[in-house]
Amino acid sequence: MKPIDILFIASFLIIASSASADIYKCKDARGQVTFSQMPCAPDAKKIIVKTPEPTAEDREQANATMEKNNAMVEAQQGTRRINSAKNQVDELIAERDAKLQQLRIKKLYAANNLAGATWEKSISEEMRAVTERYNADIESARARVRELESQKK
Repeated sequence: MKPIDILFIASFLIIASSASADIYKCKDARGQVTFSQMPCAPDAKKIIVKTPEPTAEDREQANATMEKNNAMVEAQQGTRRINSAKNQVDELIAERDAKLQQLRIKKLYAANNLAGATWEKSISEEMRAVTERYNADIESARARVRELESQKK
């Protein structure tokens, strides 16, 4: 057997034993060795794999690695939340600008008479209301971004 095959089989045995599955070793007619979770031949031999208990040092190292990984995941989630909040700000700005542009175009059609002046005034008030509403939402979203960024530090 090649060293890589032995390594593969050893890894397989360790993984399989940690999952507490039975492992059987069989030889076919040509003498090829196979490993299976179920008996693959009438003369299949059940293999018992004994794994050593991890040392205290191994446990400490595993815990340190897990803590490091958890910290990385939390940092990535924080970055995702910040980016999401920034995208919300950008979307609100784009929505506000699109609505204001629609209202500006409407204003162009106001006739140069009393009715047109009244309509234009109405559109201007609507633009002011849209601006105030969106500016409040945008400022709230920006505050959320600042809050998330301060939590990350």
